[in-house]
This record gives sequence, structure tokens and C-alpha cells, in this order.
Amino acid sequence: MRVATSALDIMRSSFSSDARQPRENKLARIIRSNRLKSWLSWAMLPFCFWQGLAVRSSGISLLPPHGPVETIVGDDKLGEPYRVLIIGDSSVASIGASDLDEGLAMQMASRLSARLNRPIALRISGNSSATSADLRDHVVPNLPKNAFDLVFVVIGMNDAKNFHSARRFIDGFGGLIYALKARFPSALVAHWPISPMTIFPVLPQPLKTCLSFRSDILDALAACLSAGRGIERFERRMTFPQSGFASDGFHVNAYGYALWAEEAVNALMTKDRVRRARIKRKEAKRLKSVSRSDPAQK
Repeated sequence: MRVATSALDIMRSSFSSDARQPRENKLARIIRSNRLKSWLSWAMLPFCFWQGLAVRSSGISLLPPHGPVETIVGDDKLGEPYRVLIIGDSSVASIGASDLDEGLAMQMASRLSARLNRPIALRISGNSSATSADLRDHVVPNLPKNAFDLVFVVIGMNDAKNFHSARRFIDGFGGLIYALKARFPSALVAHWPISPMTIFPVLPQPLKTCLSFRSDILDALAACLSAGRGIERFERRMTFPQSGFASDGFHVNAYGYALWAEEAVNALMTKDRVRRARIKRKEAKRLKSVSRSDPAQK
């Protein structure tokens, strides 16, 4: 039985006769506070379903760029590599960029290397159309155990787009972060917020509003689950100009990924565990200086 089942059990119990008590479950409170959005989104679904089919059938299908999923970024810098896993959906796969170097993961690694002044041992695990449950069941079990210092997660957009219920998302996302914390106990795990669907130019109204209700609800649940399990989160404020989107109007292009990478790295550098990663770089520089001044080393 998956560990995430306990989250579902807690949620179910919160709808019992004790649900109105002061000690009620936070997840149930979030669901209740978003009840109007949930009801409206389901009421809009019959019409928006056909809109969604029309958008999909007339849309442009983009493929991810080819490139290595494991690489060293900033290998000209001294120090032990900072081990980074960037895992998630099609954004991590860099769909919308023409080259993997222009995608989110590589641009983040380049900026992290410059800010930490250390090489970055990067692994990219981008999976087109992936949901939280997909990562939990098919991706995380196949990753090397305890092999990263930072795990940066971009997931939830497809859960919202596929109209996953709150319970289904709690099961999938809750199980995913349990699995990540268990597999990488020494890593800093960070989840990037689910973007509001209002930012995507390809979506017509009322489909845009309908899906935005779903993304709002799921992001609030993700923030609550993350807070309870030691997962870092960031402010939900990322947006893109029209020039930042790819030709399909749903994924971002190289410019959009550059904006995203800059925002993400700036947010990461506010975390103490990331800032402390500079210490190893300074120590390596000190040891190299001592080695050069020691005659026995010449």
C-alpha cells in the first residue's frame, strides 16, 4: 500500500461529523474554501470539454529536443560538483525550445553554476504529459538512491489540465513527495508552483477560466502537502510575455525558459541549503592555494 494512502484517509476522515471541529484537517479546509471554484469548473466542463478537444485537434504538436539527460555544467569551475535533479513534465523536457541547452533545466544549471561558482552535475528527467502519479510510479523508482543535493520538481499542470479531482491529486502528489523524500533523504526537494492557466494564449474562454479554477485548487493543495512534508515552495507569481511562448501557445520558447530559469534560480538562492553550497567551492579554492604554496607539492 502506498504511503500516500494515509493522506487520503486523513482527508476522508475530515468529512466526517468532526470536520467542523477546530482540529479539522488542513486539506479539507482548502477544499472547502475552494468549493465554489470546484463547483463552477465542473459545471463548465460539458462545454469546455468540446473546446478542449477543438484546441487539441487544431494545435501544433511539438517534440522535445535531443540531448544528453546527464551532463556536467560549468566544468571549468573548481570544487565538487553540486548534484542536481530537475524532474517533471514537458517543461523539464524543454518542449518549445529548439535545443536542450535553451531549455529550462540547462539554463537553470548554467545559472546555478555561476551563482555557486561550482560545477553542476545535472540529471534531467522530463516526461511529456506526465502527472504526479506518473512520476511517483514510473520515474522516481528508477532513479539512483540518494544521488542528488537538490531535486527541483515541476509537476501539476497536467493534473489540472486532465481535470484530476482533489482526492486524486492528493494521492498522486502526496505519494510523489513521500517517494522523493524517501529516495533522496539528504537532498533539498523543491516544488515549483502550478502556473495559472490564464497565462496560456492558446486557451480560449471559458476553457481558460475553467482550467484556471482547477490549477488554483491543486496548487493550494500542493502547497499544503509540501509544507507538511518539508518540501520547499516558491511564490506563485511567474508569468510570461507573448514573446516567451512557443508556436503552440502552450509551452514556452527559449526566451521564456530563460526568464523562468532566472526566476527559479533567484528563488533557490534564498534557501539556506543552496547558499551553503558555496562553502565547498571556497574550501576547494583554499586547498588549491595551500597546495600551490607547499614546496612538497612542487
